[in-house]
Amino acid sequence: MESPASSDATASHSPSLSVLLDALEQSVSTPSIANGLSQRLLRSLQLSNENKLSFKALNGPCRVLRLACTQARESRKSLCVDPLLESSDSGVLVDSPHKKSHSEDCWFECVETCIGIFSEFFSSTDDAKVYVLRSSVCVDCLFELFWEKAVRNNVMKHIIDLMKITPLCEEDKTAKLQVCSKYLETFTQVKERENDFVDLSVDLLAGMRDLIKTDSRYYQALFRDGECFLHIVSLLNGNFDEANGEKLVLNVLQTLTSLLANNDASKFAFKALAGKGYQTLQSLLLDFFQWQPTQRLLDALLDMLVDGKFDDKGSALIKNEDVIILYLNVLQKSSESLQCYGLNLFQQLLRDSISNRASCVRAGMLNLLLDWFSLEDAESVILKITQLTRTIGGHSISGKDIRKIFALLRSERVGNQQKYRSLLLACLLSMLNEKGPTGFFDMNGVDSGIVIKTPVQWPVNKGFSFCCWLRVESFRGDGKMGIFSFMSKNGKGCFAAVGNDGLSYVVFEDRYHSFSDPDIPSFYYGSHYSSMGSVLYYLLRLEPFTSLHRSLQGGKFDHADRLFQSIEGTYRNCLSNTSDVKELIPEFFYMPEFLVNSNSYHLGVKQDGEPLGDICLPPWAKGSPEMFIARNREALESEYVSSHLHEWIDLIFGHKQRGKPAVEAANIFYYLTYEGAVDVENMEDELQISAVEDQIANFGQTPIQIFRKKHPRRGPPIPIAHPLYFAPASINLTSILPATTNPPSSVLYVGVLDSNIVLVNQGLTLSVKIWLTTQLHSGGNFTFSSSQDPYFGVGSDVLSPRNIGSPLADNVELGSQCFATMQTPQENFLVSCGNWENSFHVISLADGRVVQSIRHHKDVVSCVAVTADSSILATGSYDTTVMVWDILRMKTPEKRVKNMHAEALRRDIVLADAPSHILCGHDDIITCLYVSTDLDIVISGSKDGTCVFHTLREGRYIRSLKHPSGSAVSKLAASHHGRIVLYGDDDLSLHLYSINGKHLASSESNGRINCLELSKCGEFLVTAGDQGQIVVRSMNTLEVVRRYSGAGKIISSLTVTQEECFLAGTKDGALLVYSIENPQHRKPSPVWSIKS
Repeated sequence: MESPASSDATASHSPSLSVLLDALEQSVSTPSIANGLSQRLLRSLQLSNENKLSFKALNGPCRVLRLACTQARESRKSLCVDPLLESSDSGVLVDSPHKKSHSEDCWFECVETCIGIFSEFFSSTDDAKVYVLRSSVCVDCLFELFWEKAVRNNVMKHIIDLMKITPLCEEDKTAKLQVCSKYLETFTQVKERENDFVDLSVDLLAGMRDLIKTDSRYYQALFRDGECFLHIVSLLNGNFDEANGEKLVLNVLQTLTSLLANNDASKFAFKALAGKGYQTLQSLLLDFFQWQPTQRLLDALLDMLVDGKFDDKGSALIKNEDVIILYLNVLQKSSESLQCYGLNLFQQLLRDSISNRASCVRAGMLNLLLDWFSLEDAESVILKITQLTRTIGGHSISGKDIRKIFALLRSERVGNQQKYRSLLLACLLSMLNEKGPTGFFDMNGVDSGIVIKTPVQWPVNKGFSFCCWLRVESFRGDGKMGIFSFMSKNGKGCFAAVGNDGLSYVVFEDRYHSFSDPDIPSFYYGSHYSSMGSVLYYLLRLEPFTSLHRSLQGGKFDHADRLFQSIEGTYRNCLSNTSDVKELIPEFFYMPEFLVNSNSYHLGVKQDGEPLGDICLPPWAKGSPEMFIARNREALESEYVSSHLHEWIDLIFGHKQRGKPAVEAANIFYYLTYEGAVDVENMEDELQISAVEDQIANFGQTPIQIFRKKHPRRGPPIPIAHPLYFAPASINLTSILPATTNPPSSVLYVGVLDSNIVLVNQGLTLSVKIWLTTQLHSGGNFTFSSSQDPYFGVGSDVLSPRNIGSPLADNVELGSQCFATMQTPQENFLVSCGNWENSFHVISLADGRVVQSIRHHKDVVSCVAVTADSSILATGSYDTTVMVWDILRMKTPEKRVKNMHAEALRRDIVLADAPSHILCGHDDIITCLYVSTDLDIVISGSKDGTCVFHTLREGRYIRSLKHPSGSAVSKLAASHHGRIVLYGDDDLSLHLYSINGKHLASSESNGRINCLELSKCGEFLVTAGDQGQIVVRSMNTLEVVRRYSGAGKIISSLTVTQEECFLAGTKDGALLVYSIENPQHRKPSPVWSIKS
């Protein structure tokens, strides 16, 4: 190998940089060659600035750093797999710790030379530094090389220099924040990777402090955005010896002081992490100093207290109130001499500074001192505590603290010792003399436990406000709040909510009438019930809302205590805080998944130390999001809500939305939430237009006012609207229709369509009969007039029995899955399948004529299903595919219509000739189908034991469900609420799933099931089969609600009518009618007769 270029060589005589870099990369596994090449490259850069520019153009810095990382890794490998070995006297090879191999030296020398090359380039110009900052590869390599002791000092210097660069654009700001974040992440790795991690941690902390000294505001914000507090505090986790432990703690506190000094935003961020009074830091410090805190620790806390260097001779000002409680709690664990020293310093702080006294009052120092007083044994310390109590209490004292003093006087420990009683009574007397009775007993504020003073002035001539004392002897055991109102001067406007955790007091009248702004009208609420922020708040745990939330919060989650974490907590806050108004979003009534952190996002840790995960549900939900959603939906659809719905309409859409009625109903929001509040089109200031549009878009809008008068209340309740829900026992077998075919044959299919009953018997005999009801449709439910009694029955034939069959395929087992009815504006149809020629037929229910025959599957069509709105048909086949067909909703007129699709010109076209989607995913025969436009879903069950989900509109695969026992899926049913039930003949069990694939419940069927149907409300599963019973189960749990006898007959088909009656076809051809029966009109006719 050639020697490096001499000092008098020129760039022109050196090999090209490109060749050197290529050769260097190729010799990475040969340290001796690589070392020589790297030294030559270093000399080339030192000789010419032009070479440095060429080096940059060749991406040299990244390539050299990558090479250094590779060599560092190789050197570590050589230490592990190729140690120097010596032979002992016994012949056993042992490690020689005192020698290094030649190759190891070459590796380290090569790494150092590569770092030298990088340093030569990095220190050349400011542009070089910016280049490195913008290169994520360079930054990553630097942080990897940081863990190499031989080059750590140089690498750390470069990292610090990167953070000193003044950003020139947004790209630089983002890159610099990335460097800062990586720097902070080393704090969490240092314990795992370094034995002498304390010294390294101290160096890292010192680097931060040096940066903050250059520009405190800028670097405080930079490190705060990098979540510095979490990383720094994490250093204190663990057990340490006294010397190293104190060294690390002092450096942590010094760094925290630098980060927090004179910066409210940083103090707020740290308080959100560590809690009020920095509780988290306090517990770590007390664990750390189990051998007792030292004066150096107390001095460091005093520095943090005043945002700088504490001067015990000057007049220091308290600037960080949260340190007060932290300091006193640590002081309480110190030696008696240090306790007296610390309390003396505080007395000195408070003696001549009203501001410092006020800070101590706000921090709750008096409460802590009284607790300390009750526990302390040293008389010298008790005397100091009493002096501080007198000073602070003389400035301000709450009713809570007064009650605590009297409780201490009554306590056994204090009450039995004259000197303690004298000290406390002297404190009270001193406070009373200093402030006077008026100031002393002005018990205001949340901490006092006493209601905030009302606007009533009583007595007027005394000139001080009336205060209400509230004494609650006991709280409700169920945790609910008691709500009661206070009367203000005008007799309205304020209420309070009392719970286990205290009292919330709201004066609406004050908020509205005291608001004074020349440009902004008065309002009651500072937020809006319907806003983008509320949606993101609730749906935080679901994508894409998770990403939207993080985008809104600058790329990270908001503080854990401000995130959605508890139903009760959110409810209480909305009830008591006029700045936090939210409405329930639709997902509260159908989507349990938003309550679960199924993606395992790290949402942070709350102030009490509990990590944030799933939503905390009310006790009645029994920990089940599904039960919570079901009960919520049940409440929404309850009679109570229905009877009060007009009140909600008045507030949101009606006459109480605006004007005087809105003021009286306390229903006034910020003016920009109302339609027409501002005329954006006539504004000229672009900034103002942008601000108004952002306000409207992000902070909520009040709907258009639709009604100007009171909305009428809904009519009287309908007691029999949902007999399955309210009175399942009122449903009985009311009539039996004998077989209509000769010889009698099994009823394969029964359905109700447009007040007609459609029956298909074995042998493909179709008949249509009238479904008799005395129903009056009203708002989707039904009722009966006062002169009519409930009556349901089967009437005469609309279409007499006739054969609709064509030869069936071999081994086809006909059942209800082979038939479906569909309704178009002009005519109703039956779809049948199972034919030998692999087709399915569309049959008119008016005359039994085959209107359309479609053959598109490559094997026998095994099942069909139609959407509830009769817009889509799905077919399944032995060829393992599912096809989706559009139903043409209107019959085409006789005459040709210009520009109409050619297929629509034929009169008898009901279905499109070609499917809109062909869905795959099964390995065996399709046995059952469900299709829904509301859910945009097609679900197919198969003999292969799976259910496959596809979207209806796009035909996109969603997921698959496997039968729990691997059995073939014989039948399935799905509700519009998103619950799916699977049944397999092989295991004779029902299995309940959510639409998102979560298994919710299983239940044995106690026999073969031939029919699986849902009630129209979707809340009940109705099954029947060989056991001769109709069984109604809950679609939430599969628990049996009711069993109905089938008169000893095997039930082969079943439907549930809109009125929640059952029509069941039997194997012997009979039709059973189950309905509400009026016992006063029951006739003694045989059970098989039809009511007339």
